Amino acid sequence: MTTTKSPEVMQGSSHATSNNALDELNKMFFVEEKLTETFKIMCMCKTSYENDTLTTVVTQLCTSDVQIKFTEQGYVPFHNHPLLVIPYMYMTKEQIRGIKKIVDDLSRQQVTFRASSMMGGGASITCSRAPARIIDPVNVLFTLYHILSQHCKQINNPSLIYNTIVQRLACNVDLSRACITQARNKIKSHLQKSREVSLECV
Repeated sequence: MTTTKSPEVMQGSSHATSNNALDELNKMFFVEEKLTETFKIMCMCKTSYENDTLTTVVTQLCTSDVQIKFTEQGYVPFHNHPLLVIPYMYMTKEQIRGIKKIVDDLSRQQVTFRASSMMGGGASITCSRAPARIIDPVNVLFTLYHILSQHCKQINNPSLIYNTIVQRLACNVDLSRACITQARNKIKSHLQKSREVSLECV
């Protein structure tokens, strides 16, 4: 005997599959262990339209909802900024396999996708599931400081650049004081541990 699923059951199943897809995308690109590499790739693959890529990337990571959208070039995480792309060519094999599995799972659950042409040529598919806020802004700010300290070694005080960017963010977007304080405390703890390790190695 064949059992036909009701529209309500199918809708609930599709919604759960979409949530799982967002969870997987978060694990692949936006958890603390992956965020540094994602951050670097987004900054490296900037477009000619961006005047301040670093601030743009930080802003989107801190404040934007994440969507399920793939183009011929890569994964487009932010609905509000379609020019920020994580290209397939910079992804790991594990990330590529993960994206293929997400698309397969969503298609099997009959999740609705919207196909559209892109202004610069090519096509994209976007899951109908509404984007969701899944990135921890505290981790984003901590990652920003880490990248500045690693790649701005010619500057004696990377904290100056960090504070300038964070102040700009606080003035222009909805970034809570609590997030900024938590990130600052996390940075202080990291620096303290680094100093202790350095002393142990002497």
